[in-house]
Amino acid sequence: MRTILTAIAVGVLVVASSAAYAGVAADAQCKEKKAKATGKKAADLLKALGKNVKKTDAAKLAQNISKAQSKFTKAFGKAEEKGGCDTTGDAAAIEAKVDAFVADTYGMTIDPCCYSNPGALAFGTIDVGVKPKCGEMRNFRCSVPGKCSDTQLPCVLEADCPGAGTCEGEGSTVFISHMCTEGNDSQCDFGPCTPPSCQGDPAITCTEDKDCAATCNERTSEGFPINLLCGGLYTGGGLNSVPLPLQIPDKGVTVHTVTGCSDGVLTLGPAAQDEIGDNYGIDGQGMNCTQGKKCKTDISPNPGGLDGNGLCRIEDDCGCVFGDGCCEERCLFGPPLPIPNTVSPPTSVCVRNVITRDTSGTVDCYDGSSDVSIPIASVIHVTGDLLNKSSPPDVPGLQTCPLCSKVCVGGSNVGFPCVDNSDCDSNTCSGSEQCLAGPRDGLPCTPHTSKLDVHNCCANGARNLQRCSDQFGFPNNAYCAPPPGPAPRCELSFDPCTDDSDCTALPNDACVRCVPGCTSFPTSHDCPPDPGQDITFRIGGLPIDFKLTDKRDSMQAIDLSTDGRRVFCGYCRDVNGVGSLKFEGDPDPTAPPANPPAEGYGVPCASDADCAADRCLDGINKYVICTDDSDCPGSTCVGGLDEYETCSQRDPGAFSKAAATYFWSAGVPSEQSLSDYECHDSTLVGLFCIQPTFDATIDNAGDLPGPAVSNLIGKTRLGSTPDELFPLDGDICYYPSGAFVEPEANTW
Repeated sequence: MRTILTAIAVGVLVVASSAAYAGVAADAQCKEKKAKATGKKAADLLKALGKNVKKTDAAKLAQNISKAQSKFTKAFGKAEEKGGCDTTGDAAAIEAKVDAFVADTYGMTIDPCCYSNPGALAFGTIDVGVKPKCGEMRNFRCSVPGKCSDTQLPCVLEADCPGAGTCEGEGSTVFISHMCTEGNDSQCDFGPCTPPSCQGDPAITCTEDKDCAATCNERTSEGFPINLLCGGLYTGGGLNSVPLPLQIPDKGVTVHTVTGCSDGVLTLGPAAQDEIGDNYGIDGQGMNCTQGKKCKTDISPNPGGLDGNGLCRIEDDCGCVFGDGCCEERCLFGPPLPIPNTVSPPTSVCVRNVITRDTSGTVDCYDGSSDVSIPIASVIHVTGDLLNKSSPPDVPGLQTCPLCSKVCVGGSNVGFPCVDNSDCDSNTCSGSEQCLAGPRDGLPCTPHTSKLDVHNCCANGARNLQRCSDQFGFPNNAYCAPPPGPAPRCELSFDPCTDDSDCTALPNDACVRCVPGCTSFPTSHDCPPDPGQDITFRIGGLPIDFKLTDKRDSMQAIDLSTDGRRVFCGYCRDVNGVGSLKFEGDPDPTAPPANPPAEGYGVPCASDADCAADRCLDGINKYVICTDDSDCPGSTCVGGLDEYETCSQRDPGAFSKAAATYFWSAGVPSEQSLSDYECHDSTLVGLFCIQPTFDATIDNAGDLPGPAVSNLIGKTRLGSTPDELFPLDGDICYYPSGAFVEPEANTW
């Protein structure tokens, strides 16, 4: 049986080619190479544009144009490097002619910014041929490096000059992208109007396309568009107070089996732990397999579970009660995920993601493109800060999941996490890792992540444990002075200080210091959080329909009524019935009764009508909308009630932006054959909805229910044996540690 490995990492694709010439004059050789490169560039562009006319795919078109440009530039460069060319430096002029020819052929324009500036740094992609619609933009921008006025170092933005200097020359970013914001903008297409409302924004009524221009002013309010950083996780509605993005743990490795193949497209199925072998046993049982939860046949009164084959979500599905252990977690998705809330540390959580159903999907063996479904349950533990003054050691930052780390032996920072002896006053870092906090505190463990997301954080004052950086609103990094080191500052006056007694010029001021090296990692499933802190135990974790793709995906908020409700992810709510504002499924005894009793499950909806519809009472389709009993295998279809009559989010918007109406994220396929059994770069994105946790404090902080998006920079490998997937002397397709990556603006 073949297996496919899908992991999460970043890399660079390099394609090289060479040819030999003999007995031909040097200038003739140069001209021949340049002619071939010119013809190849034109052919590649025409082919890419032709495919896009047949089947529009802006992301794919952008990749093909970029590849054609790269190949042309490389070919011209190689030709001139060999010498003998009568004419040099003519790449830009010839390429402009090629682009003009292609543009004339298709009646389109190709933006020339980076093409005409050799050495330019390209960001994002280019959309060719059609006018942007309202809220859309030409996603191509580029910069030619300038120089910092004080250091003369290369720069693109002012932020690249750490001193007092400015970025001079051609360093400022050139935005070829054009965002439509004005009704009389001739470069924009404001339609189509699909009466009675605009197709791009149902909140705007229209009779003709020009009426849809009003959507532009609305969508570009509040600083839109904004970027969603690759490698980050964004969650919640417009009033989410948790600082975003969340850092996705690295080193996640997920294995799937290949169950079929047709025309080079592989069909994926789940992999059992024993199929993976022992080569990668370092992660432990269940860390890399992809099977769903299942009733234990030896102890379950109802071993058939929900579907007759053992599928279960909670113990009750197997005929047991909570704590019996009948519903077995067989496979986990990634290491524990810390979600620190620096605005309200007590509401910080630690999340364990459990695979609930067998995974499925497809991968194209020839170009590596993939679509994978991994249904998971997010088990949420409300932990706060696990390592602080009241539960030492007082580790800087927010430790929302137990850590797995070596620790300092002796000295003033005894018990603090360390990487090597230099981290310890005693110059002694323990030789092996142990759990810090949680029920396995002090016991041996294996880290399942690296020491990710290391940053500076504040200590003391109202901003205690928040990051010290401009990104979080601290002017000029006031809490983190330049070398020789961080200097304490008064929180309100920014005056230098040694303690709170130096900060009396303004009321309620405090002396705040900047602590380097703050992080919420490494985490490990060997160091689980306290089960008693799980707020999702009633349902075995929040159900997440996690679908990953290397293509572009998007979410559009829908205005469900005349009251201005902008909904990305709707759940049935009591707004006009009893007026409790509670969502259906809330176990609070003061909540209106539900039929069928939802018992902690949110009830998703696409319209208010869905909230009054009949639903399955139990079984595999529990709470799914039905018309009769035939829609409910093993159960019955029952009538709904009127108390939860409104389809709504907790608050409009997405990711702390209340005015957000649309967001997208684009994956990147490896564009290489997987037949060489090597790791190939890819980026997978997943857009999904998060139901309410029914914990008022957590739902308020995270603004749930609401949308979410995960951007995973990854790698893919195909192998026929575990030795090929996990070579003992080779690379593991890891998700890398490192900073977030900034793409083009993709949220408004």
